[in-house]
Amino acid sequence: MGPIIAWMLVAILAAVIVLVVAGSSQNASGFRGLLGDLRRESSARSAGRHAGPELGQPHVVQSHVVQAAAEAEPVDMDIEEFFSLGQTSEPAYVSVEEIQDVLARARDAAARRIPTLNR
Repeated sequence: MGPIIAWMLVAILAAVIVLVVAGSSQNASGFRGLLGDLRRESSARSAGRHAGPELGQPHVVQSHVVQAAAEAEPVDMDIEEFFSLGQTSEPAYVSVEEIQDVLARARDAAARRIPTLNR
């Protein structure tokens, strides 16, 4: 039981270090900045607000993207025609038989190495 707890503590410590490093690389003020960001985010979520790219800032869409979408011609086709556009007569990238063969070899290799799997 002791080694499991030790490894869990190591994993938690590593996660905290990753959070601190990630927070400091985003112009935050270290661990205190990280904690402040977490508090502001949790208070915003509890108040029913969802933060944008910056906390409290709305997401801005570029005007040329909106203009291009507004000027696009609508596409009028039924669902069968839509899915027929992606069909190909070439063989699939990975065949079912190939996947079955690889899985069977992996199962056999595992069964040879672990005697309890040979039931």
